[in-house]
Order: sequence, then structure tokens, then C-alpha cells
Amino acid sequence: MGNLAFVVFKPDLVYQGLQQSVLEFLAKQGAELLLYKAGFITTEKRMRLYPDHQQIGQTNWDLGGRLYDLGPARFLVMRGHGNGTSDDFATYLSTSMKGHFVPGRASIKTIRGGFNAINPVFNLVHMSDTEEQALQEAGIFFDADELQRCFNVVDVPRVSVPVKSQPRPMSVSRLFFFVLDTVLSSNRLSQVKNPGKPMPAQRLQGARRGERNQRFIGVLGQIRKELGSSPVHECVEIMLDYKNYRNVEFSELREQLTGLGVYLGEWDWYLLETTMYYFNFEPA
Repeated sequence: MGNLAFVVFKPDLVYQGLQQSVLEFLAKQGAELLLYKAGFITTEKRMRLYPDHQQIGQTNWDLGGRLYDLGPARFLVMRGHGNGTSDDFATYLSTSMKGHFVPGRASIKTIRGGFNAINPVFNLVHMSDTEEQALQEAGIFFDADELQRCFNVVDVPRVSVPVKSQPRPMSVSRLFFFVLDTVLSSNRLSQVKNPGKPMPAQRLQGARRGERNQRFIGVLGQIRKELGSSPVHECVEIMLDYKNYRNVEFSELREQLTGLGVYLGEWDWYLLETTMYYFNFEPA
């Protein structure tokens, strides 16, 4: 049974400052950190990390790739045991601790279910499925001398993360309702007022739970009812029409929203785009 595993903290995990929290979670599963490195995942390295992406056919490869242009990732080689199972450590982490790639389907006891994973792009981590795969994938980001140290079980020192991070989880619900509220408040929209009640973003925290969509749909229905027959901008209609989110041409919607005074950073635009794209997503 192998005891080495390879883990990637994706840029969304790093951006949200969850490194320390997730490392502590992995440590509780018996993981010991051997190698740690920061860096960008280039297009070439992403292709090597996911060589079978064309056979998966369930997610939008080009849309997902833009995540790696927004910020650096963290690469970790870890050592541990299968927690009493017959699996090697990489398999144990991947099958029991990572969580479903659609966060709404992930167990609360996993990284994707227990931390702030939001959609199939913003899902925090990559983990190799076997030790053989772990060594192969680690070789994309670490050189041979670095990896050779991992085989010296006695002398490999435990590595500490150089910088402790303060968590700053992103909230897609807060973002969505901020955008919608900004549009509804715009002076460019005649005869439209905000709904009488505040946008209840606080009721929709965390996209990882399976019931999120139903609550979200209920709030959109409430807003539609409060707006009644008031004429609204096309982008408001688009944002209320959750059934057609996957068909939205987001670049056009972004242009409309910007014209109505919605100014967001690239991380927030990307979070909004990917969440709308995958809102009704059901993997095969």
C-alpha cells in the first residue's frame, strides 16, 4: 500500500485564504506535508495534469481553464496511510476526502462539501487517484531531486506552510444579489424600484449544499412577484430566468451590466459566469 499523495490547492482555494484550514483538515486525516510549492498552472501543465479531459465531456474545458490565469496554485506532496482501509493514501484522500466535483453533491465531511466550494470550477482541490498517478502528476511541478527526497522515509522533514492565511470565503449569493440590486437601483431604469424587502443574500450562504438551488429559485420568484409587470432591463430578465442560465452569452450580459453601473473585479465576474453556467448542471 503506497503512502504518498499529490494534492493541488487550486487558485480559488488560495484566493479565499483556505490553505491553513484545509491543511489542518488533511492533517486530521493523518497527512504529513513533505513538499510544498507555489506556482501557476500553465495551459501546457494543465493538459498534462488532465490528459483525458476530452473523454470526460461533462464540463466546459475552456471556461474552466480561465481559473488558472487569475492566480497561483499550491502543489503539495503528502505522506500518510489509508486510515485503516486497504487503499493507498492517494486513493483514500481522493475517494473519501476530496468530495464530488459538483460541490452540491459532496459530503459535508469532505473538502468540497465542508469548505467553500461553489461550482465545478470553483471546487478548491485536485487530488491524484493513486500513488502511481500522484508521482506522475507531482513530476509536472517538482523536479526529480525534490521528489527523490520523498522516498527517504526517515530523513524527510515535515514541511510547514510559509504563510498563514486569513480566510475570506467568496459568496455567490451575495455577489448575485449585489449585481441585481445595483441594476434595479440604476437611474437608467425608469419606473423600477427595488423590491420592498431587502435582498436576502444572507439566507443563501454557501453554494455547496444540495438545497441551495431551491432556495435560490424561491428568492428569484419572490423578486419577480414584487416587480410585477414593471418594465425591466433585458439583463434583469436574464438574471431572473434561471432555467436558461446555461444559454446565456455572458460577455454580452457583462457588457450590459457594466453599462448599468455594475463594476466587479475579475474574480467576481468569473465566479458569476461559472455559477450561472453550471447552475442547472447535471453530470452524466
